[in-house]
Amino acid sequence: MSELYDIKFKNINEILMAWNPLSVEGPALQDEYISMIPSILKAGDDYSKLENYFEKELTGRYGVEYNAVDLQDVIKRILRI
Repeated sequence: MSELYDIKFKNINEILMAWNPLSVEGPALQDEYISMIPSILKAGDDYSKLENYFEKELTGRYGVEYNAVDLQDVIKRILRI
């Protein structure tokens, strides 16, 4: 993998850990969102794709409610990477 990919991967993981929509505590938080990152990177700079991805994952897969404003902020932060 490229150095740029590694940097983006790390930065996205930090954003997701800070947001922590699954409310994970302890050492597991470090690895909890890693499986999401390849799909996030694949969505690229497409806000709608990212929004749809998070909606599908969080509500469909995990059954988690989230704050839409927080999600918008997270997507904007990811797009700035």
